[in-house]
Amino acid sequence: MDFFEKIEYTEEDLRELISSQAEESIHLDFKAAGALDKTNEKRAEIAKDVSAFANSDGGIIVYGIIEENHVASNFSFLDGNEYTKEWLERVINDGVQRRILGIQISPIRVNGDIKQTVYVVKIPRSANAPHMCVKRHIYYRRFNFESVPMEDYEIRDLYNRTSIPKLGIIGCFLSKMPPKLGNQKSTKFSFVVMIDNYGRVLCHDYKLISYFFCVDDNLSPKYTPALPLITKAKTLEIGDMYCTKISTPSIESIFPKEKIEFGHVEIEVPIDDVESFMSKTFVVSTLYWEGGGQESILYFCNGDESIYERDKIEKYIPEHLQQYILGYTENECKTL
Repeated sequence: MDFFEKIEYTEEDLRELISSQAEESIHLDFKAAGALDKTNEKRAEIAKDVSAFANSDGGIIVYGIIEENHVASNFSFLDGNEYTKEWLERVINDGVQRRILGIQISPIRVNGDIKQTVYVVKIPRSANAPHMCVKRHIYYRRFNFESVPMEDYEIRDLYNRTSIPKLGIIGCFLSKMPPKLGNQKSTKFSFVVMIDNYGRVLCHDYKLISYFFCVDDNLSPKYTPALPLITKAKTLEIGDMYCTKISTPSIESIFPKEKIEFGHVEIEVPIDDVESFMSKTFVVSTLYWEGGGQESILYFCNGDESIYERDKIEKYIPEHLQQYILGYTENECKTL
């Protein structure tokens, strides 16, 4: 089982971190024994590091392993008599404003000796963020191997973490539909996008816009939305490519953790053109949702791996239409 997924930790887990030279990351941090100290400065450092994980994507701090060049090197034991689990909990609770819920502190006594203690502190991605380091009156987040102060806009974004929905595109699917009886002159496909609400609030308003690009003007696939009365479809000619734009508005609310199929489209292709259609057609779908959220995916009909990164998707779209099709990024909006 992955180290981050474990509920309980053992001495063997720690030795594996050292022997495998586990590397620090945005989700993992190693601290030598000196990181736990009863001075005000060290208490503030503990609060800073723990709050940074909670304000980011969660993670684990291991107190009692020393690192060299951000790689687990060796044990650096704590005396569990002097630095107890209760003391560490109190430092975190007193040093962080608002209290972080769900922190798990696992004391591990190496060789069964309390004077050879290591603490594994597992911090969740907090739904109550942002959390402030009280002694410094600063909000922190994780960046690569360290905890850094947050910008004002980042703090505002965290305040919205619990009130703004967070949708995402799981993937796109193209499947051949069963043929009807009789002489078939065309093959029909069903295209659908699977979306997920992985936020913590109900999402009422969202929209999916899909652009079906064909790089062969000799092909003439026919695109038909499953809900033509509420879905808008439009055919465009873009340079040497033909494109059909299909816009599907929300028709039902999505609950947290709910997944739905959305943007159903029926595609009809002449039988002789199916192979060419599969190799020369791709779909760019952008999902928008309330609160300013958006995510895009480029799906290849030939089965190649989909692309989510905007800069990679842009390479397939004429430059003068990139913002029109993909929408503006947050940085582009700030310059408008």
